[in-house]
Amino acid sequence: MTRPPGSAELGMFISSGRSRLNAISAQLVGLKATGVKAADEYRDRMQAALKAASGKVPEHKGSFGFYGVPVEALRPQAAQVVEVFGPLRRVWTSW
Repeated sequence: MTRPPGSAELGMFISSGRSRLNAISAQLVGLKATGVKAADEYRDRMQAALKAASGKVPEHKGSFGFYGVPVEALRPQAAQVVEVFGPLRRVWTSW
């Protein structure tokens, strides 16, 4: 049985969404208050955006969890990952 072209790539993209959020969150967790208002507010905004994004990203299934799934069925989840990272990018570039 062969999988549809593109489903592996979309599956990897979708499954990497949560791991990317977790990696970014892990870096912020250890940051303590600096006493610089702008820096501390930026950290707080990033943490809030990551928390909000966490509830919206599709569950991690691993790339094999998408094996044999048609590309058309994966597109909405891939779009969801893109949508989740949009607000994070705005917070990231707003500083």
